[in-house]
Amino acid sequence: VGGIPVAPAADVEGGAAERAAAGHRLCFESPERRRAYSVQLRPLGPFLRQLAKPPRGSVSPYSRLPLWIPDTIVWESGQKPAWYYTDSDGFLAVSEKFSIEDVLRRFQKKQAHSEIVAVLKWPLPSGARSSAAVLDTGLLLDFASSSAYGSPATLQRFIRAGGAASLLRCRWQHHPRKVEVFVIASGGSMKPKPVLEVAEEKALISTEHVDNFEVKNITAGLVFDEVTAIVNVIVLHIAGLRLDDLVCDFVRDESGQPWFLQVKAFAVHSYVCPRPKTSSGNHVGEPRRCGICECSFLEGASQHLLTGRQIGTALARQRSF
Repeated sequence: VGGIPVAPAADVEGGAAERAAAGHRLCFESPERRRAYSVQLRPLGPFLRQLAKPPRGSVSPYSRLPLWIPDTIVWESGQKPAWYYTDSDGFLAVSEKFSIEDVLRRFQKKQAHSEIVAVLKWPLPSGARSSAAVLDTGLLLDFASSSAYGSPATLQRFIRAGGAASLLRCRWQHHPRKVEVFVIASGGSMKPKPVLEVAEEKALISTEHVDNFEVKNITAGLVFDEVTAIVNVIVLHIAGLRLDDLVCDFVRDESGQPWFLQVKAFAVHSYVCPRPKTSSGNHVGEPRRCGICECSFLEGASQHLLTGRQIGTALARQRSF
């Protein structure tokens, strides 16, 4: 990542075995997370549907999510292909009206034939991880004309990082409230390989290749502040999902602009207060999370509803006493 000092792998993790363990930790996989995933709510490409939705009950045009994202096309089983992008006002937008010609025109614009233009990601059976490959203009054309086009996958416009290939993996936690940011950068020696494979190693980061990545945990500075601010906005936008934690990937381009790539993992809030019952014994109310204190409650259990202005007025009066 341009301007970020990355310590040698040996200094951070102490060797291949330690780096392998670090790579496993950075995948953020666990039985609890997997149980939280469903057809409607999954990490990686499908999660973009959640980010593109306005908050529940909101009708304001300003409730959209401000987010810089490369052109990203997601194919899912049972869903129309969706093209996610940043609109002219800087908000996340989505379109389902496009053709393969539109994709090729956008991704190949002003690019040399041998230049990397896209990253193709396809989900592994678990649904929580994906494999990826880089595509130049020729391979993109091959993909568009192959039988694989339209199968569950994500095609994302390639963003070249400043300096060595790297990404920022940011983890937000609800309790205890904190944010962690990891720089995962390419490193290690590379044996002679075909040109595109070498290009792929220089362009993509994989924690599965223990000899080809380095990790640094950053806790302060411009990069930390930028990524933390973006993740906090995302968490606020999807507060209705009641997440315990959220892991997102970013990349900083050659100008230093951070781009959101994907939601890598998440965990759903594990505690919900006891569900109240009617006189007939049936449970009532849908789970909700308070927008102020973020405690979980059930809609049917709330005694009073207050707007943000009413709460602010009450707090101001308390301060004046």
